[in-house]
Amino acid sequence: MQPLRPKLYSAFVALWLSLSIASAVIAALTWSDVARDVERAVRTAGFNDTLNRIYAAVVDAETGQRGFIITGNDSYLDPYRAATNTLNARFAELSRFAFENPQLQADVVNFRVTCELALTEIRKLIELRRQLGFTAAADETATGRAKEAIDRLRQQVTQLRRQRPNLFTNDGEGRRRQVNRAYVTS
Repeated sequence: MQPLRPKLYSAFVALWLSLSIASAVIAALTWSDVARDVERAVRTAGFNDTLNRIYAAVVDAETGQRGFIITGNDSYLDPYRAATNTLNARFAELSRFAFENPQLQADVVNFRVTCELALTEIRKLIELRRQLGFTAAADETATGRAKEAIDRLRQQVTQLRRQRPNLFTNDGEGRRRQVNRAYVTS
C-alpha cells in the first residue's frame, strides 16, 4: 500500500493546482469585466455631469432672459452669454462620451437641437425686448413657446438620464453579483 500514497498525493496536488489555476483564470476574467463596468460607470457619471451642466446653463440663460425682459438691465444676460460661450465645448465633451454608441450619438444630436431651439426662443425674446420694449417681449413670452422649449429640454434630459444605467443602481444588480463572485474567487 505504500506505493499508492505518492500517487494519491500527486493526484491531490494536481487537483489542487488545477482548481487554483481555474480559480485564478475565473477571477482574472471576472475582474476584467468588473474593471470594464467600472469604466462604463465612470463614463456614465461624466456623461450625466456634462448633461446636467448643459441643462443648467440653458435654464440659467432662460432665467437671465426673464430678468432682462422685466428690468431691461443688461447684466441679467450674463448667464445667457456664459451659456452661449460654453455650450460648444460642453457638447464636444458630451459627444466624446457617446463615441462608442450610435444611439447615444443620435440622442446627443437631438439634445443639441433641442438646446439650440430653446436658445433661439430666448434670443428672440431678448431681441424683442431690446427693439420693441417690454410689452412686445411680454406678449411673446405669454405665447409659451420659450417655456415649451425648456420643457422639451427637461424631458430629454430626464430620458437621457434614465437610459444610462449605472453600476450602483438597481440596474447594476448583475454587476454587483459579479463583483462578489470576483471577490470570492480571488
